[in-house]
Amino acid sequence: MIIRYALRRASILALATFVGCFGLGSAAFADSIDFADGTWNACAGNSSCTVGGTQLSTLGTGNITLNGLDGVGIGDDEIGLSLSGQETLRITFASTVTLQTVSITDLFNNDLGFLTESGQYSINGSGTFNTFAANSSTGDRLLTLNLSGVNSITFRAVSDLGLSDFSIRGLTYSTSVPEPSSLLFLGSAMTFVALTVRRRSYSKSKPEVCL
Repeated sequence: MIIRYALRRASILALATFVGCFGLGSAAFADSIDFADGTWNACAGNSSCTVGGTQLSTLGTGNITLNGLDGVGIGDDEIGLSLSGQETLRITFASTVTLQTVSITDLFNNDLGFLTESGQYSINGSGTFNTFAANSSTGDRLLTLNLSGVNSITFRAVSDLGLSDFSIRGLTYSTSVPEPSSLLFLGSAMTFVALTVRRRSYSKSKPEVCL
């Protein structure tokens, strides 16, 4: 019992020392989502859907629509204003990520010959929305965010009498994973501690020989 307690205590001390002095190294793992590649087609017509741990959900009005060219939208395949109100779409990740870019489509800077369309997004459901505007006559707009600590991003239409709408084609992000070298070093340290405690306990239990 005493030996087990000593081993447990020594192991915890070794782990704390390792993390405190060296930290656990991590490497960024890059990934991307393309809402137009067919993977998400089963989500069409639903208000919420999860694929590979990432969730799409509409908030308040309309269902998810998917288009092989433009990506994901709500109702008529774009996020805009409908008779039911302001359309809102949330993307929730399986774990915290660094969100690098978001590809927007159908956002024109000369719509109807005079209008520059725009949309809004917020991070982690904060309620604070940032506005982005069209910068191309092709309708394509790349948002470069490079935001860490992201659990979700929410998109909504702006209140401009329903003139602005847009779709989300995809996004890129990265997650942090422990580096193999750090895990190997930690495992070696724990093994060393275990062997040391075992050797000491064996030495104490070994009977003395009197001559």
